[in-house]
Amino acid sequence: MPAPALTRRDLLAWMLATPLAAALPARAVSAPDGLRLLVHGKLPEAAAQGLQFGVAEASVTSTLMRRELQLGTSAAGITGAIGVISVEPPSPGAVPSATPIVLLRDVPGFPDPGCTFRAGLTETERTAALERWRLESPAAGKAADPRVVAWHPSLFRYGAAELNDRYRKQTGGPMTSEAWLAWFAVKALVDSALRAPDAPRCQALAGTRFDGHKGRPLVFDPTTRVLRQPLYIVSGDEVLGELLWEAGNR
Repeated sequence: MPAPALTRRDLLAWMLATPLAAALPARAVSAPDGLRLLVHGKLPEAAAQGLQFGVAEASVTSTLMRRELQLGTSAAGITGAIGVISVEPPSPGAVPSATPIVLLRDVPGFPDPGCTFRAGLTETERTAALERWRLESPAAGKAADPRVVAWHPSLFRYGAAELNDRYRKQTGGPMTSEAWLAWFAVKALVDSALRAPDAPRCQALAGTRFDGHKGRPLVFDPTTRVLRQPLYIVSGDEVLGELLWEAGNR
């Protein structure tokens, strides 16, 4: 049974209901334990901004839980990291097999035998999603150049408006699909480490449900290790429709 998603509302309720001194273990008087999160290679600008935004938000939660989030690169050494975020997989043997890797894009040969997860979409998945939308939507034929995205800056339900607003205030620009994927990768690795600190990292990531502000808990498929998530059909700056994840559409 996957662990429930750790939401900002859950954390606030816990803080209000529990005196902070009583909630923290005795070792909280010492320096916070570190959570090492690593980036492999160079991220595109939008993904890099989404990652920095995700680290800023996750740092608030981790500090309250007496864990200090530390961002570094894979070049500094990977041992002990809670996970690695990348647009392409590290070379074989570069990452310990017990360290999860979250890929922001599709790569040849995925999934691999190691602990690799994918949040981004493949062209095959985008095409299949468009075909499904065209079958399900009467207005599909009128759309000009529809495309499939994981996120859009005009989304507003389920806390999406607040997330988009926070992102725009920090970065000065809209939260694109690529930025959201990087933000989510940070959230997934940090949330799973906080919720299951004693579990193997790959097991914790695979077994946690996440709040991605999409109206339902997000999880990684236990077989494919691909993120199960709602997708959006957009044309220009308009969101035309939403597609929910369903078995077999990956």
